[in-house]
Amino acid sequence: MADYNQLKTAIAEVIRTNGNEEITGEVLQYILLEMVSALGKDFQFAGVGTSSTEVGEADENLAWIIKAGHYENFGTPFDVAENEFAVVMYKGTFTVTKVPVGRLTDNTLTESGTNPVEGGVIYQEFEKLRAAGYLFAGLATRITTPPQNLTEKIFYICTQGGTYEGFNNLHVNQGLNVLMFNGSVWSAHIIFEILDTVQEDEEGLVASKGIFTALGGKVDKEAGMGLSQQSYTTEEKNKLNNLPTALELAELFNAKQNVLTFDNAPTQGSSNPVTSAGIHEAIKDFITRAVNDLVNYYTKSQTYNKTEVDALIGAIKQFKILAVQELPQASENTMGTLYLVPADDPQQQNIKDEYITLSTSDGGSTTYYWEKIGTTEIDLSNYTTFDDVNAAIATALENYYTKSETDAAIAAAIGAIVDLTLGMSVGIILTNTSVAITITGTSQVAASSLTLTRGGYQVATGSGTLVTGIDNVNIQTAGTITYLLTAVIGGVTRTKEITVNVVDAVYYGAGASASAITTKASARKTPAGRYNFTAAAGDSLFVLCPSSMSVQGMRMNGVDIPVEAATGIVVDEKSYLCYQSSNVYDAGNYVIEVY
Repeated sequence: MADYNQLKTAIAEVIRTNGNEEITGEVLQYILLEMVSALGKDFQFAGVGTSSTEVGEADENLAWIIKAGHYENFGTPFDVAENEFAVVMYKGTFTVTKVPVGRLTDNTLTESGTNPVEGGVIYQEFEKLRAAGYLFAGLATRITTPPQNLTEKIFYICTQGGTYEGFNNLHVNQGLNVLMFNGSVWSAHIIFEILDTVQEDEEGLVASKGIFTALGGKVDKEAGMGLSQQSYTTEEKNKLNNLPTALELAELFNAKQNVLTFDNAPTQGSSNPVTSAGIHEAIKDFITRAVNDLVNYYTKSQTYNKTEVDALIGAIKQFKILAVQELPQASENTMGTLYLVPADDPQQQNIKDEYITLSTSDGGSTTYYWEKIGTTEIDLSNYTTFDDVNAAIATALENYYTKSETDAAIAAAIGAIVDLTLGMSVGIILTNTSVAITITGTSQVAASSLTLTRGGYQVATGSGTLVTGIDNVNIQTAGTITYLLTAVIGGVTRTKEITVNVVDAVYYGAGASASAITTKASARKTPAGRYNFTAAAGDSLFVLCPSSMSVQGMRMNGVDIPVEAATGIVVDEKSYLCYQSSNVYDAGNYVIEVY
């Protein structure tokens, strides 16, 4: 088991309280001593390491504490500065952790100071009280009872927050406070306070539990993640997760014929596409009916069938074809010859009528005559041409999407559902104040155009998924200004708006009259909040707010202070309300809560 008393002694030797009475040394001692227990769970303390420490081949988990200097025996060489120390741990490899032993301190008491204050400065503040005739009466707690019937000026120091009944029920917060009796009345003054909660515009120290509580409801930052002003619920996220992807949309549009309604035959008034088989049957039926309805064809009673023609042709001896201008006299000599004679009314050039010689016998006498068996003219007036077929196919395909039309439809569908976000660096600004506002617009998918505008003024433009612009403004009138993000995605225009509030300044301070008050508070929609006042002897406290706002009251250390009724006043050529404390105050710093 490691000797942890030895480790604690070593830490105390390295970390000491410095001559300025700063708290860093003692705090670090306390933290390191508390770390000893956790260190003992996995590591054994090997002592205070020096530049000559021999590490050897350790077979267990060891830890050394290292003061300022250069070290080469603990793995990779390293240096420890004068204002820090290091803890070296060995667990197969060496790990070096450096810890600073000091921090910045303020050497004056200021309204905006955020660092600890040197003890000498606080001592000087107490010297001012003593120089003003105040006598130090000791440390006070909430149960302390000061002497009665006091006639001289005295002061107590208290650090415990709460109500002090023996001091006219004064209320102070935890920290360093002075309870003063000026010969007639008790008052409380804050040197510095430790707040229980984190508050806007508050520059005091905050207790660890207050920071823990403030961070309790926050979400850890993760890489690639961000927050917005909108509440994004799990239900909305699930909706987005269920939307079809670009690939699914493409597949849906490319296979749209699978979900269309097709007609099996062309019909008048139908807007549906027709199947290939339906078009084939329609054209086939049309051609069949056209052939059957040809008026220039002979009927069955007017001509021979194939068998009859074959028999006739078979009976012809030395059958031949002869073209003549007119038919000769039918005789035995014309038998067996097919005569082609120019048609009486040809529709086209070189059209012939076809004749053969037939005979009949009656009582031993043979009679020869001409029989017209056909014509070389073909009537194609009711037949479908290639142009007719191509036109029918083109009409049938009019309701189909081309590839370019499908791609455009997919892009437009994506553009209609894509998410846009718009953010800015500030949400509220003061009138008559130059401010540079950074505006950032993003699109979930790449846009052909991204534009940021304020009214008719273009702040920035670009394309893709991100556009950023800086707008330098100085607004003279309270109200709002609106920024607009315009994105063009797949031919679809989408917009997103965000608004910045513009407010007139709230003024506060101590002085003899309202005209002496020139300090502006940070931009806010209401004067409520905490303010630090620095007063000279005999000053009143003032809060000046725009006439659109109002002050209900003021309190110091949880106790209301008398305030005069509001009066009208003009500030920066604008109507304001002036709230003035009824009492005047001694010189000093005061923390006032306005509500």
